Amino acid sequence: ALLDELSSAARGVKVEIAPGTGERIMRDYTGLRRVALEALLEQFPDDPRGVLETPEFLQLVLDGLLRSPTFDTNKIRRLLELPYVDNTISNEEQVEVRLLSPSELLAARLAGL
Repeated sequence: ALLDELSSAARGVKVEIAPGTGERIMRDYTGLRRVALEALLEQFPDDPRGVLETPEFLQLVLDGLLRSPTFDTNKIRRLLELPYVDNTISNEEQVEVRLLSPSELLAARLAGL
């Protein structure tokens, strides 16, 4: 519910870096970390929920590195307290893989097999 609330309020909002934080970002976010950060910031207006699920983005908010969007920091802290579960690929699909023995496969009676 909290994640849905925050993402609904932020959908379509352009991300703006707070004044004076550009140098800090350049210094603290190097290499792949900066590439990942740039991807998150670019993705945010279209998929705020996916971005708000990442602890890295939530920490940016708490560190005051963003001018926009603005969030209630108490709600962001509550999100960070929730266990982080990355069960997606490209923030879209969910995959579950199970190794079955031949007898388990036959007993499962899976459609299409």
